Amino acid sequence: MTKQMTPLRRRMIEDVIRNMSLATQKAYVYAIKNFSAFFRRSPDELCFEQVREYQLRLISRVLKAATINVVVCALRFLYGTTLGRPEVADQVPLARSSGRETNSPASPAPVQSESAWRQARQKKVQTATATASVSATAGASFHETAAANRIAALTRNAIMIVQTPCQ
Repeated sequence: MTKQMTPLRRRMIEDVIRNMSLATQKAYVYAIKNFSAFFRRSPDELCFEQVREYQLRLISRVLKAATINVVVCALRFLYGTTLGRPEVADQVPLARSSGRETNSPASPAPVQSESAWRQARQKKVQTATATASVSATAGASFHETAAANRIAALTRNAIMIVQTPCQ
């Protein structure tokens, strides 16, 4: 039992095949299939408001920004290239991450106090120093020990520079 491919899906696959990798093709087709299934209608019958609603649904599922952006790019491609509706594609914003991924693109990054930051840095220095001393006593080669000692020294120096107040 084989399913017939809709003309819209066939046209999108033809557009995607032109200059995208196989992984991108699969991701885009999968994203559009889920978008269509969510509204139980063909994407060419949907407008910007449904695209926005779907994007908010993805955010509410606490997906990472990178995951949401794959879907958003697929929707932009569908509306901008396949359907020839760039006014819809241009209105769909990408999800923003805060430099480091969190579980929710909408949640603000936690603010760390200066003392907590210094404690974390000090722990890194202690780890680097311990690594250097263990490699020296564990029978590591001269070059491995020297490299570990350089890393420990650089880490200590970097901490001192950061902790020096600006004038």
